[in-house]
Amino acid sequence: TSEQHVIMLAIQNSDNRIEAAKKLGISPRTLRYKLAQFRDRGMTMEGIAA
Repeated sequence: TSEQHVIMLAIQNSDNRIEAAKKLGISPRTLRYKLAQFRDRGMTMEGIAA
């Protein structure tokens, strides 16, 4: 989805997930929740450590 794409870009262009969450305007907890949802749906976040 486009949401997954935007999240992947933010993570790839940040030093860590806290910084990525700030760039996205969401809390780190929300980012973790969204990543967990992607994994549960079988979506991969290639190149990003889980």
